[in-house]
Amino acid sequence: MKKSVLAVMALAALGAAASAQDVKAGQEKTSFEKRSFPFEGDVTVERLNVRMFPKGDQNSIITSVLGLGDKVTVVAEKDEYYQILPPKNSMVFVAAKSIKRDGEKGTATANDLPVRLDSRVNADVLCTLKENDSVKILGEHMGWLKIEAPAAVKYYVGKKYVHLGAEAVPVASPALPKDSGRKAAPAAGGSDAEAQALIHKARRELDHQDQLIGEKKFEEIDFTSVVADYQAAQAKAQTESVRVEAERGLERYREISRIWMTARLQIEERKKLDAEKAHLAEELRKTEPPTTMFQGYIDSTGILFKRPGTHKLVMGGRIICFLRTKDGDDKMLTRLNDGYQHFVGINGTVIANPEGWDGYKVVVVDELVKLEKDKE
Repeated sequence: MKKSVLAVMALAALGAAASAQDVKAGQEKTSFEKRSFPFEGDVTVERLNVRMFPKGDQNSIITSVLGLGDKVTVVAEKDEYYQILPPKNSMVFVAAKSIKRDGEKGTATANDLPVRLDSRVNADVLCTLKENDSVKILGEHMGWLKIEAPAAVKYYVGKKYVHLGAEAVPVASPALPKDSGRKAAPAAGGSDAEAQALIHKARRELDHQDQLIGEKKFEEIDFTSVVADYQAAQAKAQTESVRVEAERGLERYREISRIWMTARLQIEERKKLDAEKAHLAEELRKTEPPTTMFQGYIDSTGILFKRPGTHKLVMGGRIICFLRTKDGDDKMLTRLNDGYQHFVGINGTVIANPEGWDGYKVVVVDELVKLEKDKE
């Protein structure tokens, strides 16, 4: 298998894991090709919540968590969720009195036996058992048996975190009579030589894609031409061996192309969300007031006593600090005067315990920032 196969699968997993697990309002819906149910699927994230009902349902509890690469069997779809058969060891409850127990095996002794979500008589009924139906017993709790969920119980997982696989029950092609000895007719208008040339062309393009992956030029990765070449080779092949080779390549790289396109959309969506978050953070930063050492209202100091500053910063009747300007800084002195009784922030050189004023501070003001909290 080419390096590109493993790399694309890894990148697809990373792209999916970067997204939020549950479908959020406002997210763009991912389109999925129409499939025949049931079919197998692979989990593409490290942790995928399995729910009893779709997330919007009031009873949408998380029953278990699946991991990367876990298999699921999809039986239906609803909005942004796939309905799946019970994952291994999914647990539900039945009344112990209605089960004939033999170790870990149990047999229903009545018809229409309710299988419930939990061990309450009024818990949701998920399905019913018929008499003689077999169950696997996982435990017991106060007159209830914990059993492995029957296939009739369905669970839900987010669509975008399940990689579509093969149909679980494929429809078989009609068989030819044993004595016919006939093989599929070769396609008209082609040759094995043309098909082989297209296959080699596809392989050269795969080498190029491997190089892009090695150089981490993920935006340039594209398997479209590889798929097209294998498809054309399949159409032109005249012998069974060449046609099979083309079909295998087409099947493999068509799926890889689909996985990569889905992953790239998720990565691009993630980048867009990150950019929006960064922009919002920048806008919030711009609206936040600058950081200052002291905040308060500017007041005058009076002339009766020797003060360590020309002004003071007060808050709630308490002196925060005294203020003075650098020698000759008339501009800052004017700003202090103009800021009288305004709420401001102050930065500057702090002098502790000025002469005659132990326990106080005086700030030689370098910066004065008017804050949005003027005195009423």
